[in-house]
Amino acid sequence: MAPLSVNAYARAQAVSSSQAELVVMLYRGTIRFATKARMQMASRDVQGSHRSLLRAQEIVIELMIGFRPGTEQITQDLFALHNYIYQQLYQANIEKQIASIDEAIRHLRELLGAWESIALPSGPPKPAVARPSLDRHC
Repeated sequence: MAPLSVNAYARAQAVSSSQAELVVMLYRGTIRFATKARMQMASRDVQGSHRSLLRAQEIVIELMIGFRPGTEQITQDLFALHNYIYQQLYQANIEKQIASIDEAIRHLRELLGAWESIALPSGPPKPAVARPSLDRHC
């Protein structure tokens, strides 16, 4: 598949997704870039790991922007957790520490699991359009 059609597919998927599904896609992207950075760092690809960690950090910042400041404790806790994840990715990038990437990925996977259970509930698939019954006795 050409890069142009991949980008078009990604844009179409983003436009047609709910907000919760978009959050899931952001977490998946962050995990993908952090995992890629971990592999690059292990293979001593300093520039590649730097670029991948920057992308992961940018996505975490986008997630943090979604937490509106308020007095609710859950919002404050989620913001603090995402800030911690960001700091782990930043630390990994500065000090070239795989352990910091692993710590960030662990938390990101837990958050992804929670969001997937919200955005992608299990159960029988619901038909988008009612199917007409076919009369086979005609």
